[in-house]
Amino acid sequence: LRTARIEEELSLAHQIQQTFLQSDFPELPRCTVHAVNLPSRQVGGDYYDVVPAPDGSFLVAIADVAGKGVPAALLSSMLQAALRTQARSVESPATILRNINALVYRSTAVHQFATFFLARVSADGNRMAYANAGHNPPIWLHGVKQTMKSLMRTGAALGIIEDLPMEDRTITLERNDFLLLYTDGLTEAFSPEGETYGEERLQQVLESTEVATV
Repeated sequence: LRTARIEEELSLAHQIQQTFLQSDFPELPRCTVHAVNLPSRQVGGDYYDVVPAPDGSFLVAIADVAGKGVPAALLSSMLQAALRTQARSVESPATILRNINALVYRSTAVHQFATFFLARVSADGNRMAYANAGHNPPIWLHGVKQTMKSLMRTGAALGIIEDLPMEDRTITLERNDFLLLYTDGLTEAFSPEGETYGEERLQQVLESTEVATV
């Protein structure tokens, strides 16, 4: 009976978590968003979001909480609430991440932390400001030649130190630019032979695949 109750609670937690991991996104200016989430357990610490702002801009977020299971899922739900609370009033992604970091540092166990990439795309779709708190660098295919660049870390993971140095960086977006955001669940996946997928292979796949649309 105890095992059945635990399974039932985990199943309910999975359903709740799936409600805030969107698959259908709001219509956005000059941008299209797609997302896939394949958890290794019923619940986990991966989180992504798209949050429109009143000025027509929108936030794009991806985060990865250390650990798995219910503790990681609880912290990921805290990240979502903290982000959406600030989305309408705080413009800078770096400032939002500093505020979330202070909350995580004060409110969680010592061993809990999260990596977090956050960007704000302007209403006209031409500019993107971002901050990267220790997360896997998103891959940006830019311009007509689809030049590959990585959006590197601009600060440490959230929850490790109380006063987290963090800065915004800004890039100019062009028609057919493509941005891949991912967690280490992709690059650290194992083949049946025990080989990790790796970032180099991911980049090779993007280089050999026509990912942009005209």
